[in-house]
Amino acid sequence: VNRPVVQSQVDGKPFNWSGNYFAVPPGKADIMFATNFEALQFMHGAAEAAVLGKPFTTRGQLMHTKEFVTEFAATEELAATRCKDGYNPLLSDFANTSFYITP
Repeated sequence: VNRPVVQSQVDGKPFNWSGNYFAVPPGKADIMFATNFEALQFMHGAAEAAVLGKPFTTRGQLMHTKEFVTEFAATEELAATRCKDGYNPLLSDFANTSFYITP
């Protein structure tokens, strides 16, 4: 269901290897694993309740990448990821990525 996406850039455009992972030259693609963070949050709460005997809660926090780096990156660190034209890929290119933060 949540198989990894293997993708490269070809002539400036995304190229999806469509499951042909073994044909990818080493170091020439990004491998992204889809994660259902809502399900992960639920499972974390259920496991904590079962193992530690705590009441079931979903205390973990889900954050999109832009929200995460804006909150946790120091100003100079975030500035270091900005391109010369002012474009910042961490704030624009990763809209479909998230972080799951546990207490």
